[in-house]
Amino acid sequence: MKRIYGGLLPTPKEKQKFSFGGVFGYIDPKLLPEEFSIGEPIEIKDQGNNFTCVAQSLCSVSEYQEGIALEPAYTIKLISELIGDPNWVFVGTSLETGAKAALRGFLTRQNAPHSVEKDGVVYCANFANLPLPYNEIAMKHAKSAWYWIGTSGGSMFDKIRGAMYQFKDEHRAIQTGVMWCNE
Repeated sequence: MKRIYGGLLPTPKEKQKFSFGGVFGYIDPKLLPEEFSIGEPIEIKDQGNNFTCVAQSLCSVSEYQEGIALEPAYTIKLISELIGDPNWVFVGTSLETGAKAALRGFLTRQNAPHSVEKDGVVYCANFANLPLPYNEIAMKHAKSAWYWIGTSGGSMFDKIRGAMYQFKDEHRAIQTGVMWCNE
C-alpha cells in the first residue's frame, strides 16, 4: 500500500483572522446537553490516495447546510485558482485556503460538468478545464463568512461542541483537520 506524505498543510496563526468566539461567544460547556445530533451526512466522500482532503471535507460540511450533494471537482478547481498552481493536489493545502474557496461557491453534482470519479483529480485541478459560466452557478451555494474556533482558554472539544450546538438548527457544520505525522 502506498503511503501518503502530505495532505493538510498548517494555517499560520496570522491567517486565523475571524474568531468564532469573538463574534458569537462560546456556550458554557455545563449548559450543553450530554448528547445531541446535528443530522446525517448526505454522502461519505472518498478522497482516495490523494491530497484533496480539504476540498472533500469542505464539500461534506457544506452539504449539510445546503441539503444537496456537492461536487468536489469544482472546489478542487477553486483551490487551484487561489493557490495559482494545480499541482497542490500532490502536496495538499490549508483549511484557510479551503475557507476562501467556500466564499466563491460550490457546484452541485447535478450542475457539475466534471467529477473527480469520472475525470480524476489532476484533470479537475486544472482550472482551464472548467469554464467561467460555472462560477456564476456556484455562487448560489457560496458561504458568506467563515470563522476559526479558538484554541486558547478551555477545551477545543467543548468549543467545537458548543459551536455546533449553537447553530444546529441552521445546519451549520465545522470543518476540522488533522496534521498527520508519518513517524
